[in-house]
Amino acid sequence: MQAFPRYCRVCGLRFTPTRRDALVCTDACEKRRQRGDDLAYLKHFSADPVRTAARRSLHDIDEATIKAIGYLDAARRDRQQRRRPLYLRANPPPPKVRSPNAPRGGGFIEGS
Repeated sequence: MQAFPRYCRVCGLRFTPTRRDALVCTDACEKRRQRGDDLAYLKHFSADPVRTAARRSLHDIDEATIKAIGYLDAARRDRQQRRRPLYLRANPPPPKVRSPNAPRGGGFIEGS
């Protein structure tokens, strides 16, 4: 599944992320976000509160969408896990051990 284009939370530029859960466009923006500059570009919109609120809501929608996709992926993994046979869930089946007294043509026994 490909990620949808969104706006960077730090600089406000539109980008297409390489990961579905990416919120920023570059490593530099990620560092700025870690230092407390999240939504820093909205300071320039202070004269237009409607535009600021619209951009904040876009970021809220992006976060909610990313969270929902995470829940859907977790449910899919859980469903796949429940479909697997019981002996494959906890641990793989024990290896087949060759009996020391068996003839060369076979003699495999189950267990160790």
